[in-house]
Amino acid sequence: MTDKDLLEVTSAALNPAAIISRVMDDDGGAVAVFIGKVRGVSEGRRVATLEHDAGPEAAGKLLQSVVREMRGTWPLGKIAFSYRTGPVEAGEVTAVVAVSAVHRQEAFAACQHAMDCFKGMVTAREVLEDE
Repeated sequence: MTDKDLLEVTSAALNPAAIISRVMDDDGGAVAVFIGKVRGVSEGRRVATLEHDAGPEAAGKLLQSVVREMRGTWPLGKIAFSYRTGPVEAGEVTAVVAVSAVHRQEAFAACQHAMDCFKGMVTAREVLEDE
């Protein structure tokens, strides 16, 4: 973790544009972004909400762990990783990862790695409308 890392765990709605703006600077030539949202249909049924198993403290520690791993693997500029806890309604944003780097390859790889690792550590359950 460095002073370039902007990690956020919140129950409030996420603003992807604001999160992405945190990593925009003149040092890097690339910014890769992943925006995860709650899908509206799963297995042919309407999704009402997504409920996460990790509370704010646990999710914050996981974000820190993932960012340490990213920094140990790629030469990166700024990293912003925001994760929304609590029930999140269908169509709403549940995670945003924005990564700056000198080159696109590192930015893309680090961004994908961040979500792959985080999703491997945190589980969420889709609550369907007819449940």
